[in-house]
Amino acid sequence: MGFAQNLVQYKKSLQQPQNESALKEGSEEEKDLCKNVRRVMEVIIGLLKDRLESVDEEPDRKRARIEEYYSKK
Repeated sequence: MGFAQNLVQYKKSLQQPQNESALKEGSEEEKDLCKNVRRVMEVIIGLLKDRLESVDEEPDRKRARIEEYYSKK
C-alpha cells in the first residue's frame, strides 16, 4: 500500500507546476515539515558530536559506551 501511495504522490508532484510550492506558506503541513526537519538535523548533529567526542576514547571505553547505549533501547 505504501509503495502505491508513493507512486500516486510522485505522479501528482510531476503534474504540479515547478514554479509553485507544494506547500502553502504558513500552513500546518509546512510547520510540521519544518519541525520534523529540525528534529532530524538535531539527531544528525548529536551523532556527529558523539563521533567527535569518541575519537579520543580508548577502544574498550568506546565499546562499553556503545553497548550501554544499545542496552537502553
